[in-house]
Amino acid sequence: MNTTEKLSIWYISGLKRCNFNCSYCSAGQPLITDNDEWLEAASYDVHLKTLNWITNLPYQVRLRMGSIGEPFVSNTYMDSVAELSHSKNLEYVEILTNGSYSSKFFMNFIKKSNPSKLSFWMTYHPTEIGLEKFVNAAILAKEQGVHVIVHALLFPDSVESTKLLKSACEKNNLSMHVGLGLNFNDAYPNKNFIPILDGPKIDQDVYNLNVAFPDKVYTLAENPLNAPCSAGHDYIYINRSGDVHQCRNYFLKRPENRLGSTLDINFIPKLRIARYARCQISGPCVCIEDYQHLEVAEKCYTLTKPSFIPCSKADLSKRIQ
Repeated sequence: MNTTEKLSIWYISGLKRCNFNCSYCSAGQPLITDNDEWLEAASYDVHLKTLNWITNLPYQVRLRMGSIGEPFVSNTYMDSVAELSHSKNLEYVEILTNGSYSSKFFMNFIKKSNPSKLSFWMTYHPTEIGLEKFVNAAILAKEQGVHVIVHALLFPDSVESTKLLKSACEKNNLSMHVGLGLNFNDAYPNKNFIPILDGPKIDQDVYNLNVAFPDKVYTLAENPLNAPCSAGHDYIYINRSGDVHQCRNYFLKRPENRLGSTLDINFIPKLRIARYARCQISGPCVCIEDYQHLEVAEKCYTLTKPSFIPCSKADLSKRIQ
C-alpha cells in the first residue's frame, strides 16, 4: 500500500462511562456514576497516543471508533475526536453514540471539529431515551454537516418502537439501519443468541427492515476457518491497550499474533499485499466489522457513504449476483 490507498480501522478505546442502563448492553453497563472515567489509569494516555499514531499513518484512514459506553459523556474523549477530525490522512471517523447529547454540548463540540469528516452511528435505545429527543439529536447533527446513520436493534420488545423510528426517519430524511439485537448477557432469559428469531413470528415488513447479508455469509461466519478474508490487507483492529491485530477475532483468539502496538510511534503495520488470505480462526466471527471482510461478504456490498458498515439494502444489492 502507499499514501494514496485506504485503510479501514476499527478501534475501541478504554473510555468506560455511559448515561444509559440498557439491560442488553454488550459492554457490561458502564455507568456515569462510576468514579473512574477510563478503564485503567493509563487508558487516556493510550487513547491519545493511539490517535496520534493513526494520524501519522501513510494511508487514507477510514476509522470506526467505539468506547465502553457513550462518548459524549466525556469532554476529554470528544475533544480528542474534534482534533482528530482535522487530520489530513483521515477520510472519516465514525463515532458510535446513543444520541443523548444536549444541543449545547454538541454545538461546542462541532465548533472545534471538521464536520465533513464526521459520521455518527446513532443507536436508538427506546427504554432510555424518548423518540423525539433522539430524532432531534440526529437532525441537529445532520444540519451541521455530520453524516448520520440512525441504527435500531430488533428485540422481541422493540418491534413497535422500531416502526415508530422508521416513520420518523422517513419524515425527516434520515438514513436508517436496522440490525437484529444479540443476547450477549442473557437479558432475554431462555432465548437464543438472536432473541427476535426465537419466539412468535414477527410481521414480515418489520423483519424486512433488517439490513442483512445473504445467509451464506452468516453460515460461514459461524466458523470462518480457511475462508478467504481481507483483514490484514486493508483492515485492522486496535484494542484499548493499543495492540494492533488484523481483526478483533484474532485479538480474542490469537492475541499472541498481534501486528504491533500504537504506543510505538515508529510502528507501521506490514499489511498483506494479497487481498485475501485464509482465516486461521475456528469458532464464530460475530462482529460485522470483522466478518464483512470475508470474501463471500465483500462480494455482496459496495460502501457508497462515509460509514464503516453497509447501512442500507441498496448497499447490499449492488454487488449481489
